[in-house]
Amino acid sequence: MRIQPKALFAAASLSIALSFGVQDSGKQEQDDASLFPADIAERELARLHDEIEGAWLLISYETFSEYLDEERVRGFATFHDGYATMLFGATETSDRLIGRRYRTLVDSGAYRYRVTPDYRVQFVSIMNLTNMTESGFVEYDAAGLTSEYELRLGDGRLELTNDAGDKRIYRRLEPSEFPQKAIDDLQAESGGWGFDED
Repeated sequence: MRIQPKALFAAASLSIALSFGVQDSGKQEQDDASLFPADIAERELARLHDEIEGAWLLISYETFSEYLDEERVRGFATFHDGYATMLFGATETSDRLIGRRYRTLVDSGAYRYRVTPDYRVQFVSIMNLTNMTESGFVEYDAAGLTSEYELRLGDGRLELTNDAGDKRIYRRLEPSEFPQKAIDDLQAESGGWGFDED
């Protein structure tokens, strides 16, 4: 169900904060008491803008579809400077005369995004590649396609829920360094040329 603009009121803002265990201090409560509901909502929106940036790993997928195996879903997402990349893979199952049929579904793309005042994330595609099509073949979607999700975010956890009720749950990935093993493997493959970092 679409969240209406009245969600800007303090009750909605505080319920989101409490559901993710935001720690309140005495000073924080005193500061909040001096703010109007619109000020609290504006501060919450700024928090969402800041905290959504980074890299996220899909850890759970909940769907009402009886054909997708929720245990065989993989995904990754990044958000930065108004751009997002989304990688999603799942396994579709169906009954056959003998046994079951398994088909891998992929949907990956680059998007522009924004966080709205009613705590939703809206996407518009730059490019998208998917085999979730009638033919089942991998195809490019047209640029400019839009989608949106209800947003919940806090404590290193990101939840995106579409209007059909499908929910993607991610955990934040910490900043990464290039693995030493990968450096060693590349050096070995190249005969050691061009990879001396000293």
